[in-house]
Amino acid sequence: MQIRYSILWTVFLAVGLFVTGCDSGGPSGELVASFERVQSSELTIDFKDRSRNPGGSITSQTWDFGDGASGSGANPSHTYDEQGTYTVTLTVEGNGGSTDSTSREINVGVPGTQQFEVTIENVGGVFPITKSGAFGSGPAGPGEEFQFSFTTGPEELPGTGAALSFATMFFQSNDAFYAFQPEGIPLFRESGAPRGQDGPVSVTESVGLWDAGTEVDEEPGTGDNQLPISGGPDEGGKIVPITNLDDDDLLEDPPRHPDEADTLEYPAVSDVLEVTIESEEDESSGGYKFTVTIENVTDETNTQVNGEDISLLPGTFGAHFDQVPGGDPEENPGDDVRYPGFIGVEDSTASAGLERLAEEGDRNDHFNNEIDPLTGITVPVSPGAFAAHSDAIQPFSLNREASGGIEAVAEDGDPSTLAETLGSASAVTNGATFGDGALAPTAGSDNNTVTFTVFAAEPDPEEDFEGDRLSIATMHIQSNDYFYAFDPAGLPLFDENGDPISGDVTSELSLYDAVAEQDQEIGVGINQAPRQPSPDTGPSESGTVDRITRLPASDDLVDVIEVTVTPVAP
Repeated sequence: MQIRYSILWTVFLAVGLFVTGCDSGGPSGELVASFERVQSSELTIDFKDRSRNPGGSITSQTWDFGDGASGSGANPSHTYDEQGTYTVTLTVEGNGGSTDSTSREINVGVPGTQQFEVTIENVGGVFPITKSGAFGSGPAGPGEEFQFSFTTGPEELPGTGAALSFATMFFQSNDAFYAFQPEGIPLFRESGAPRGQDGPVSVTESVGLWDAGTEVDEEPGTGDNQLPISGGPDEGGKIVPITNLDDDDLLEDPPRHPDEADTLEYPAVSDVLEVTIESEEDESSGGYKFTVTIENVTDETNTQVNGEDISLLPGTFGAHFDQVPGGDPEENPGDDVRYPGFIGVEDSTASAGLERLAEEGDRNDHFNNEIDPLTGITVPVSPGAFAAHSDAIQPFSLNREASGGIEAVAEDGDPSTLAETLGSASAVTNGATFGDGALAPTAGSDNNTVTFTVFAAEPDPEEDFEGDRLSIATMHIQSNDYFYAFDPAGLPLFDENGDPISGDVTSELSLYDAVAEQDQEIGVGINQAPRQPSPDTGPSESGTVDRITRLPASDDLVDVIEVTVTPVAP
């Protein structure tokens, strides 16, 4: 697809992911003081204010570090003089004058701890086409039609929209084909309503006839190099629209090659085909089902070419991004997302797959090599929570209802409640949130990877203690309530010899269903974070946490995240 990846993902990085609920904020309510701490060195602690004041703001933070020192501000750092246990108190004031305080005991420089660096990377693919296919099993003659259906939502990622494209050959030509403009047509109106929700609507006026510019053109229906025989001289030209140049009822294609002597005439698009779109809410997917019909209307319009009936050939289609995330095609035409092989109008050439479709009516290369590889769901990963803890605690359990903290991560990408719960547990050595925004699948960029430091208690053979475990939880953003995590008991951070583990631990991850909200089709459902109007939207589901699959695997659901753990030398 001529998607201009560098532009797309530069924009993606610039605007971020405006995914509803995917942040580190907390649930609604009154002013609540809360904080987390991250041990950055043996005696230095970094504090982060996680207080919330829904509908208002927090105007001040005052800290008592428990050793006689105090501080202010949202994210102070404090160095203690010696190891020990200290009671830290945070007092916050809201813009209405209300105040709240919270206290927590923290361990500083506890002997027998090992420092680790944990890196979480989004390694998923970028798929600008949500749904695609090849339609038709044979030619559609006069009065016959092609029809295909697919499900999609108003947008796969915030700001991308949803558009439809298709391509099918004009049979009695050397390399002419029917298609919309390169960027397709929007599937949803500016009001947000899907096209065709009240019944089939015609979009024929948006269909054009195009000259692929790949083979020297001959008079339609008479050329020796037109189907069923193909293989005429290469034109070496550009894709151009075939338009009505003299205000008659025909389309004209002027000579563009020395071997093309005359202007060629083709029947008007509306005399050959009619394209309609119909849509309906689709309960099974949670999105909308679109049905597209391409009808050969030459029997109604009495249209022929050189005395022969006109047939339509099988083709390809795709439901894809309407524009790059955060783009503005009116200001920058390059922000449009265009159909594969159909690169554009200005100074463009047809791809190999589109050439075969336009010259031979063979859609296989166009679909298999150029469309299908770009079809899938682009999956960001939310901010998450982590904890190093003993085996006396685990963040969730299989076959039990998800806690409020797990539910907030799995449904809305909000890790604050889970981090607060884990951070206050006595069995947790170190715990906090990670990530300031969604991790996008943009390799080599600043927002596809997050690294954080965790301190873990080392094994103690005398106490029959095998050392701390690591737990993480982060949302699969294109789902209703899926989350990535290690086993409920956590990942052992020390091996059987008591040595710290090191390396890629992705295979220890699983994808889980919190079973707290009714599931919809991945990347389509309107109650999923990128498409929901507000956090915690969607019918609740009463069930217990369930493991979906182990990682890694070659699957759009799971081939998204990579986790590495590296011990840090003292």
